[in-house]
Amino acid sequence: MPAASTFFPGRAVQQIGYATTDCTEAVKRYAERYGVSKFLLLPNTESIISPGRVAILNVALAFVNDTMIEFIEPVSGSDAIYRDVLPSGGFAMRHHHLGYSMFSEAEWQAAQREIERQKIEVVLSGESPGVIRYQYIDLRDDVGHYVEYLYYLGRAGRELLEAIP
Repeated sequence: MPAASTFFPGRAVQQIGYATTDCTEAVKRYAERYGVSKFLLLPNTESIISPGRVAILNVALAFVNDTMIEFIEPVSGSDAIYRDVLPSGGFAMRHHHLGYSMFSEAEWQAAQREIERQKIEVVLSGESPGVIRYQYIDLRDDVGHYVEYLYYLGRAGRELLEAIP
């Protein structure tokens, strides 16, 4: 059995990710209901799903204390991993994943070895060179959602974190 710090790295869950049919409406509702009104908006973001497969997404990010809230609206391309959890009509927001942060290559490699050892499916893997490496593993049968690993690469990765309100 792996140590919890290997398989679920970091100090705690850093991110709660939601798929939504409308990022603007999700931000509006969070402001009205929960008082979280400042989001970093990233419209038409390209996300590499796998080599040769790109999703176009509208993304909104905000910190609530130490927890990052992420809204992801699938727009086009290979966006089924987000679109599949949403209804075909009307506004919706659905829990999608929990994200765990890493800040070293050793943490990233330990997680990769454990994923391989347990033969867990990696359903999305990408990188913004020099800024962040990310991947989703499919733990829906075990815990009901995806798990995302976020490896912030050096100064540029930390600057990304600092840009999120």
